[in-house]
Amino acid sequence: MAAALEKVIELFKSQEWEFDLDEENKLVRSAIEGDNGEWRIVLSASEEDQICLMLSILPQKCPSHRRSACAELLSRINYSLRVGCFEMDFDTGRINF
Repeated sequence: MAAALEKVIELFKSQEWEFDLDEENKLVRSAIEGDNGEWRIVLSASEEDQICLMLSILPQKCPSHRRSACAELLSRINYSLRVGCFEMDFDTGRINF
């Protein structure tokens, strides 16, 4: 298993956060709950580069009639982010970070 993913597992264990380890696909799955809802997250790591990648998935989807406005909002938010970005699938309304 990649060292970066092992560090993620160490962090989750030290904080007593719940997670599922998918050893076959080398993924860690969990969720983050906040005041405004719950985001599912999936973490993987590159063996070669020792880079940890995280995808967070908002469970609610943007309604089709709001997708243009949502895309503009996400683009404005992304402009100021130093790391990562929001993305939206225009066909389904699914939003990820």
